[in-house]
Amino acid sequence: MPKLWKRYTGEIYGGLRYLAAWPPSSRIEVGDVGIFADRSLERHLSLEALEIETTVRRGTEVRERGWASAKTKLLRPAVAAAGPVHGGVAADAEVEVTFEAKHATLLRAERSREDGLDRLDRVREALLRLHEEEKWDPDWVLVTHVIQSGRMVTLISKDRNTGATLRLAGGVAGDANALVTARGELTVLTADAMAYEERGATDATPLYRAVRVQRRPVRGNRVKRIGKRGRARSGPGEFEIAEVAF
Repeated sequence: MPKLWKRYTGEIYGGLRYLAAWPPSSRIEVGDVGIFADRSLERHLSLEALEIETTVRRGTEVRERGWASAKTKLLRPAVAAAGPVHGGVAADAEVEVTFEAKHATLLRAERSREDGLDRLDRVREALLRLHEEEKWDPDWVLVTHVIQSGRMVTLISKDRNTGATLRLAGGVAGDANALVTARGELTVLTADAMAYEERGATDATPLYRAVRVQRRPVRGNRVKRIGKRGRARSGPGEFEIAEVAF
């Protein structure tokens, strides 16, 4: 079984195509430059420190986002204030969730928006220039987009066949996937045997995107040139900016 952090970050990326912050409550900012330690992003500096002028576009669309593992199941309502509704669970109902596998996940980011770097094309050009000038560490990654969440709930099961009791206020959900994206507020009432849990972290940044400088796939022979330090260096165009993936 993969380690908890690897299983979680890999599953979230596969499902949402966003990098998952680890731990999920970690604070990440657009423009952060850092390196990974077991997929935890350790911030080293910012684009401003590298003298790259940028602006951040603040997202205007606010909505609920989330992910539930295939082995995370929503059971029938335990208690429903207004009774069940056709095709889902009534608002303000208590529902039971069961995790049928070890390290199964439920992630919900409420009142979330996406912020991102403006003129990303210029930023990419600047990174390649820094790399050419040997001012960019090959292990660095740049955070380009961040999901800002007003409130976040994260449950990761410790073992299989564990469960939680939740209350969804103001929304309707028919299954676990609908539960993590339904409008309203989700409250964790009880949660048993969790490997990790956040029951309502505020101002969290659970999801983000990042880029790195990497060598292009080799096609044919390339002529190397000697840099000022006497090392063979790659010629212009041999490196590109690529999205970071888990």
